[in-house]
Amino acid sequence: MFDPDNGLEEQTERHTATGPKFLYLDESEPFARRGQSVVIYQHAGRNGSVRAQMDRARGRVSAVIGNDVKAVRFTHGPSRLFLVAPTATHASVLYERVGRLLDGPWKAAFV
Repeated sequence: MFDPDNGLEEQTERHTATGPKFLYLDESEPFARRGQSVVIYQHAGRNGSVRAQMDRARGRVSAVIGNDVKAVRFTHGPSRLFLVAPTATHASVLYERVGRLLDGPWKAAFV
């Protein structure tokens, strides 16, 4: 699980003062190559609608990691996104657990 301070890198150079606070997607790639599922936690920003941010992030993560990426949004308080990129081995379990989360007692807090 990745929980970068400032979320996914958008246009920040890696070797600047703020660079280490971002997740550069190539940093997650070795985990997926080793057969590990990747979950990324990110706060929604002010750069477009939350839906557009979710779609953009899903596409970027999927392009680098190659897995089918699901995005889940926590809506209470500031919007937070969970990008779930399971390996083929973990996909059925993780998707089932995400489904239970969305259908369970917490369903009002997630989209």
